[in-house]
Amino acid sequence: MRIQPARHRAAERVPSHRPGTEPSRVTAAYALFTQDRRHDMKPLSTRLLGLLAGSVLALTAGLAAAQKFPDKPIRIIVPYAPGGMADAQARMIGARLQERWSVPVVVENKPGAGTIIGTNFVVKSPADGYTVLYSASPLTILPSLNKDFTVDPRKDLAPIGQLARGRYLIAVPSELPVKTLQELVAYSKANPGKLNYSTPGTGTSPHIAWELFKSRTGAVIQHVPYNGSSLAVMALLRGEVQVTMEPSLTLKPHIDTGKMRPLAVTSLERHPQFPSVPTVAETVAPGFSVQPWVGFLTTGGTPQEVVRQLNKEINEIVREPRMNNALTEIAYDPVTESPAYFSDVLAKEITMWAQVIKEANITLDK
Repeated sequence: MRIQPARHRAAERVPSHRPGTEPSRVTAAYALFTQDRRHDMKPLSTRLLGLLAGSVLALTAGLAAAQKFPDKPIRIIVPYAPGGMADAQARMIGARLQERWSVPVVVENKPGAGTIIGTNFVVKSPADGYTVLYSASPLTILPSLNKDFTVDPRKDLAPIGQLARGRYLIAVPSELPVKTLQELVAYSKANPGKLNYSTPGTGTSPHIAWELFKSRTGAVIQHVPYNGSSLAVMALLRGEVQVTMEPSLTLKPHIDTGKMRPLAVTSLERHPQFPSVPTVAETVAPGFSVQPWVGFLTTGGTPQEVVRQLNKEINEIVREPRMNNALTEIAYDPVTESPAYFSDVLAKEITMWAQVIKEANITLDK
């Protein structure tokens, strides 16, 4: 007797019929079932194989790109005019990257249209990591404020990492009869129309931060925009306004001379240079946190392996004493977090500022 191979026997098996069921019906149903399954499994298997092959190819391409990165000049785009603090920070990072990688790293200033020109340039560049954007916290305000800004930073840009973050101080003239932030809020409610705050302009980060503060505390304070921080601070010193919110580096000289009184800091932690000054969160608005930041991004779609390599190199430079000291001297805290951390910051701020701008009805026409 010839024994059939096991695979043939398995192929010929059919399920036994249940009592009361005709065997012919069971056999027919099974045949129909197996016929349909054979028909469906072929395209399904093909699709799965296609997906797996695509994933492997993408991973392989990304790893290959990272292994040879960088092998040509890198451009750091600064959407601000030359000579400022942003330009200096970008050039310090660029110089160290060039030394570490032995490839040219060129810093290019592309100011204009409120950073839109420089940002758009990076968005439209090849997604290979060779064009890097130095940016700052207004990037998360622009999508909801400026109709000419069509970039979605969450999709069109790939976060590399934050470079540093700071905080604002809320300060009043020394002669104003309020000593605490609680007193300021209470005074504004008891004297509506008597308190005004100055900012560097409509739609700037301090302006949006003030509106968040007002919505959280119910403070009754009117906005008076000026053309830049210097004029906004001088307005406070001249008595044109009664309160302002500016970076601590800007206000410290006037606080040291006794012309201004700091009431609060906008970060969750107290300011190391002003340890006796409380935070907004611990006084009038639990959880309140507004911290201006600077950081690096590249073109959306850049392989993650390349992004991580850029993040690693920049983080190592930030940890170096020279760069670390340069940031702390301007009252910024160095940051060496991951791209995912920076991505989360962007997403949360874009959502938060969109709500503030909508509720306060802020437009660039006002």
